[in-house]
Amino acid sequence: MGASDPIWGPPMRVSTVVRAIGALVLVTVLGACGGSATSDAGASASVAASAVGPVGGPGLVDTQWNLVAAAIDSSDLSAFAITIEFTDTAATGFGGVNQYSASFTSSPEGAMDFGEIASTMMAGPEDAMAAEQVYLEALRTVTGYTVTGDQLDLFVDQQQFLTYTAK
Repeated sequence: MGASDPIWGPPMRVSTVVRAIGALVLVTVLGACGGSATSDAGASASVAASAVGPVGGPGLVDTQWNLVAAAIDSSDLSAFAITIEFTDTAATGFGGVNQYSASFTSSPEGAMDFGEIASTMMAGPEDAMAAEQVYLEALRTVTGYTVTGDQLDLFVDQQQFLTYTAK
């Protein structure tokens, strides 16, 4: 199934200005959270401000991850079975209601950027749809990553905000 298939909607277009405003709002919200951590019962890691920032790690190609914690919204995004998988040029996954796909670039030093995000357009429970919207907006703002063992952390600048564990 590809981006040209009829069930994939047109790619979402996000201008640089909108992306910058979204990142600013996200950073403001994260700052208001005071670095408080949320965690899944099975997750050993928590989402918190990182003094080090993204440092990269082992390659992401052919890896699969389950979202276990997020410091981006008052709802528990880990309750929606959100996933992400990486190939050599694409990130795909389940956003809580729909499948999504985006190109991405990363460097061994920890820089990361997602391209346009496309997703299926199925309807679902209101809370899951809202969580998916928050999650996909968060992916658009990612600037870095760190892989440590079976944990993947995504960052906006120096702020860690999405934590996954390996599938």
